[in-house]
Amino acid sequence: MTKLDLRHLFVSPGVRFRIFSSTKEISPAEWNRIAQDYAAMMEWEYFYILEQSGCISEHRRFNPFYVGMLDRKDRLIGLAPLFERKDATHEFGISGLISEVAKTARVPFDRGLVGTIPFTPVPAYNFLREKTMNRERFLALMLKYIDYICEICDFLSVRFYFVDPDLGDAYDIFSSYGYVQLMTNHFLWTNSYDTFDDYLRSLGSHRRRNIKRELRKIAESGVKVQMVKGADAAPELYDKMYGLYLRTWNKHMPPNIKPFLNRQFFSLLRPFFKNRCLFSIATREKECLGMAIFFEKKGRMFGRYWGAYEEVPFLHFTTCYYVPMMYAIEKNIRYFDPGFGGYHKQLRGFKTVRCYHYVKFFGPNRRLGYVALENVLNQWGTW
Repeated sequence: MTKLDLRHLFVSPGVRFRIFSSTKEISPAEWNRIAQDYAAMMEWEYFYILEQSGCISEHRRFNPFYVGMLDRKDRLIGLAPLFERKDATHEFGISGLISEVAKTARVPFDRGLVGTIPFTPVPAYNFLREKTMNRERFLALMLKYIDYICEICDFLSVRFYFVDPDLGDAYDIFSSYGYVQLMTNHFLWTNSYDTFDDYLRSLGSHRRRNIKRELRKIAESGVKVQMVKGADAAPELYDKMYGLYLRTWNKHMPPNIKPFLNRQFFSLLRPFFKNRCLFSIATREKECLGMAIFFEKKGRMFGRYWGAYEEVPFLHFTTCYYVPMMYAIEKNIRYFDPGFGGYHKQLRGFKTVRCYHYVKFFGPNRRLGYVALENVLNQWGTW
């Protein structure tokens, strides 16, 4: 990791900044005090689990570089969880983009800072700030400081992936600091229903009949699906979720790419993150057939990982979509993010929404970075 003087790197009226190289250097209570209005995965515990499990580490080329904003009393009032990166490996979701830019420009632009929730391609990443802070001033101070860091550390790029809509809407501020905004498509289900039947009635007759038929087939096959809160789930359920995650990974991913998460990550969810976890569990005659895990907080539910021991028609749709929708309606959960990719989500009422990312280049060849970025995007033709 880049060695820095962690005391007074940069000072602005009323605030100063400090770089933290681990969650252990930050009080969980202080972190979560300013994270209370943000997605579950932005809480201290989630980043701690990623660190303690080794999913983010020097070996994985993810070095924590948490930028803290402190007031005159050294109280944490803002935080940008960043990672120092020497290359763009495992920047999940839009992997390959910055590597291709570096290759095209022949400049190592993938050496820099990344703001993201590692291995979590859902639009939930944000800068954490105390409620009393003015949003525009806070963002301006944070971006100005990040510029300063890049200059003194010779970082060649900063990229923010899958930012929260709140940050995505701050285009004018990011643009004024030289960032390019990239947009991709994502799926989201907005709950405005009193019952599951109300949801079905919002669909076209053909889709409505298909979903009823799928649910009927699941019931006829003797499969039952129920939601279980993480706090009520036995320890072995978390371990079983890891095994199912691994089965799904091996089924869909190339053999040369190792799983991003490990057994320890899932085992640490229970002691540190169980209050944010939900399980959708499919059983037949008390035998587990498949399972999905979700993270939920303040009316936002994120579908994360899924797996099955047996191929049962419509099991995936029921476990990952229909039953969680029923749960969301019952519990008044406003937004359900089903996870990355999948056109079949549109057929089940999920709407396409814009997902935002920001990129900025530094160094004497930074103009080459923007030219290369434009050329790569034109070649790909999907952004």
